Amino acid sequence: MERLNVQEVTGFVKSRLEEQFAYVAKPVTLYNNGRPLFLFMFAVSNSSRTAQALAEKVSTHILRKRENAR
Repeated sequence: MERLNVQEVTGFVKSRLEEQFAYVAKPVTLYNNGRPLFLFMFAVSNSSRTAQALAEKVSTHILRKRENAR
């Protein structure tokens, strides 16, 4: 069985999401005991710059809360 590279999977999923969504935030891999648990992917279909800026604030806020919880 072949092991999958987390960065390759992340890049593939992000590129596919970018085909369908106007904005895709930088993905973050969440780990448990040093192993990847899941990818946090945040995408928005609204193509307006205002909506994309708000989406970026929301995703950044969620990730900041995660960092503070550590």
